[in-house]
Amino acid sequence: MRGYNNCANYLYYRMEGLKSMGIIYNDTKKDLPSEQLHKLFMSVGWSDGSETSDMIKNYNIPFTNSTLVISAWENECLIGAVRVLSDKMFRSIIYDLFVLPEFQNKGIGKELLKRCIEHFPNSEWLV
Repeated sequence: MRGYNNCANYLYYRMEGLKSMGIIYNDTKKDLPSEQLHKLFMSVGWSDGSETSDMIKNYNIPFTNSTLVISAWENECLIGAVRVLSDKMFRSIIYDLFVLPEFQNKGIGKELLKRCIEHFPNSEWLV
């Protein structure tokens, strides 16, 4: 990440007005970085930060065990994700869908959902 030593620094400088690199969506990577995933959960209020270091280290296990994971990235920083459990035919269930607060209301969540439906277009969807 050009000139940034971690995503927190990048996001701070981005919010200070540096130009966005653009959002990239990935539907092949389930093994999301546990620390970034944990920070994403905390930023949307789904974690109070009381998890042990072992729990944080394994934060991505529910994602690696899911049928489908689609993530949104900006400059190698995880800014949003959705995970789906599905039989790939009749029913698909969205278990987690979240976007960093500073990226909300920009169509990222909508794009994540659209991409889920494209994977299993004939499935009945539950949220």
